[in-house]
Amino acid sequence: MNCFPSGLRGIKISKERKRSLKGAEDLPMKTARLYLVEGRVQGVGFRFFVERAAQSLGLQGYVRNLPDGRVEVYAVGAEDLLEQLRGQLEAGPRASRVQRVEEQAAPVKDYNSFSIGW
Repeated sequence: MNCFPSGLRGIKISKERKRSLKGAEDLPMKTARLYLVEGRVQGVGFRFFVERAAQSLGLQGYVRNLPDGRVEVYAVGAEDLLEQLRGQLEAGPRASRVQRVEEQAAPVKDYNSFSIGW
């Protein structure tokens, strides 16, 4: 059975492209979140902690200090992985004291990795 609409039946598609299309519906949807973390989160290794946590989860985005003392985290990935990251943000590294994590939906942007921004 052909899985393409009748208007596309005459178009040739390479075997590689067919393989890349097959199973695409099983891939998790990527979403993005912006987190603002308040408390004692600057000067305690918080950005490095977040970078390691996000990379271990396979997320893309960045973490950076804000002039008002908060830390901003932008992350792109599957919803369940973003929830895991939030748990890590709430815990923080040993020297930190996280008071609040504000979370909001954000537009999905194309990042190749997760890194520390300046």
